[in-house]
Amino acid sequence: MAGKSDLVNSIVESVEGVTKKQATAAFEAVFDAITEALRAGEGAKVPGFGSFAI
Repeated sequence: MAGKSDLVNSIVESVEGVTKKQATAAFEAVFDAITEALRAGEGAKVPGFGSFAI
């Protein structure tokens, strides 16, 4: 199973010019937004990735 560091490294490798610091910030921003939506009682969908609900 891929963890956070694996996913961040995948972003760095697939997006030209993106640093590890930038990829980490983007990754964290996406999952922070999903977390906030779930805390607010909403679901979250990321096309091509998955749906999240509590």
